[in-house]
Amino acid sequence: MKKPIWQKSFYDHVIRNENDFYEKLNYIHNNPLKHKITDSLEKYSYNSYQNYNLLNNRLIKLDKIN
Repeated sequence: MKKPIWQKSFYDHVIRNENDFYEKLNYIHNNPLKHKITDSLEKYSYNSYQNYNLLNNRLIKLDKIN
């Protein structure tokens, strides 16, 4: 039996331009704040906020976008 990739209320989204990319990235970065998982993204290591905004690649290695 095949299982769906997305949950029922979720859907995929094609990134169409740089603005769209950063809009979605900021949404992902701010989710821990929105859901009160943390009160500081600077202290929260489990998303890519630290990579993009603090240039900290200690936990998650990211390729640079040119």
